[in-house]
Amino acid sequence: MHMAEKAQTLVLLRLCTLPMLPYRIEALADWMLDALGELEGRAKGTLSLEGIIEKATRFKERAAELDQATGKLSARCGKSARGHEDEVKAANGCMMRISRTLNPVNYTLRGRYDQDYYGAEYVRPIPILQPVSELAALNPDSTEFKVLKTKLVRTRNAVSDAIQDATWISELTIDGIAKT
Repeated sequence: MHMAEKAQTLVLLRLCTLPMLPYRIEALADWMLDALGELEGRAKGTLSLEGIIEKATRFKERAAELDQATGKLSARCGKSARGHEDEVKAANGCMMRISRTLNPVNYTLRGRYDQDYYGAEYVRPIPILQPVSELAALNPDSTEFKVLKTKLVRTRNAVSDAIQDATWISELTIDGIAKT
């Protein structure tokens, strides 16, 4: 077995045997905030992302609290969840629900249930909002502008809802595992 294969095997072994998933949700929140800030700049005032950035900032705060709570729980558990099964199950479930809530808006154009066809548009984060650059280049009085803006308002709402749901999921779990 080559060194790279051994390293991959070790990573997989740890992922399969650790009681707690090794997710760090705050890093995801930071990534989203950076992407949303870049998108707002590229929109050049044609589509406000201020409200969604505020929600993402709140999510980042909750994600930091969640990461702290799951880190403490992981330290208490060590290599075994024995005695902490319910808390570990809640924490792992929370992290999976957050991923399932945010991944469709962070990585797809068509959402959770439709087939995406990979192309250049997937290189950038939150691909459903990437057309803000096109919007900024269009004449605000044109039909194309109005149609695209309507589409982007809807997709902005989808991203906003996903962030709000992820925040809510975080808050519920923090309350459940931080008390111990």
